[in-house]
Amino acid sequence: MTRYLLNRLFGMVVAGALALTPSALAADHLGEAVIADGVVIYLGVMRSQTLVGDTASYGDHNMLCPPPGGHDNYHVMVALFDSDTGERITDADVYARVSSLGLVGPRKHFGAVEVAGAMCYCNYFDLSAFDRYNVKIDITRSESPKVIHAQFTYRP
Repeated sequence: MTRYLLNRLFGMVVAGALALTPSALAADHLGEAVIADGVVIYLGVMRSQTLVGDTASYGDHNMLCPPPGGHDNYHVMVALFDSDTGERITDADVYARVSSLGLVGPRKHFGAVEVAGAMCYCNYFDLSAFDRYNVKIDITRSESPKVIHAQFTYRP
């Protein structure tokens, strides 16, 4: 996929996320992308408190997986797209490890959830506002046993 198309795709995803989810306006981190093995992976991170009361966008998700309390609790979300076609990937099994630099943090399964009509994968992590984190994403698609790896750096 050409750089022009990737930039357009990136712009559409960020604009769509902002348009579809009022909570995205309060996101700490939204829209950074990594391309790995034919998958465009977008990372979004926001305080869990942001989700409380946003029933328009996160209603079903909040009922199934209510945001935990606490000031340092964050909602970590990824959206996956095929890098050739730009189509959203909805058949993935996603795990992530969020770790302070130099340490090993918990590895959690990301549940598939529909947010504002779009499929994404997410879970909650405790993150101190005074640290930097490695976010390591592992993706397995139903069509292949190969694990796709991606890594981001995040600072609240």
